[in-house]
Amino acid sequence: MSIDDTVDEGRRNFLKGVGAVIGLGIAAYVGLAPAEAEAKNGKKAKVVQVNDDNYQNEVYQSKGKTIVLFKSDWDPESPKVANIWESLKQTYGDKVKFCEYKLPQDKYDWRQDKSLAKNWKELIKKYDVDKVPTFAYYLNGKNNGEGINGVPGHKSTEQQYLEKIISWIESH
Repeated sequence: MSIDDTVDEGRRNFLKGVGAVIGLGIAAYVGLAPAEAEAKNGKKAKVVQVNDDNYQNEVYQSKGKTIVLFKSDWDPESPKVANIWESLKQTYGDKVKFCEYKLPQDKYDWRQDKSLAKNWKELIKKYDVDKVPTFAYYLNGKNNGEGINGVPGHKSTEQQYLEKIISWIESH
């Protein structure tokens, strides 16, 4: 079996394990249950909570691969990627550093307060993030505009969404 066959087999197994999104982003897992996947991999990824104060140290000074999920508790789109996030952490927890940047409603929900739109402009300028959820990819602290934003279903299926993230992880 060649290295390409091994990578393709790993990708197929990962996608099979993730299953399909049902309703409000609830995953229907086929294959290994999350606890079994964690036991098989031997390690579940620790998620580092990042913000403006620690982003420099946790992301820009990080070695290796880092994925930052920009999300919010108040936006209806963020829960739609929860199963993808969990599956990535379980599968790649030993190869990737996972970080979450939670956007507080009182600072970013411009739908309730139009004056907060200026905060979005700062976020776009600082992190190149224009919507939530966004997965931003960093390699040795550098992001070359790589990542994926939005949710599966708008412009791509969940499988295509996962393929993009997996492809980045496996090619770097």
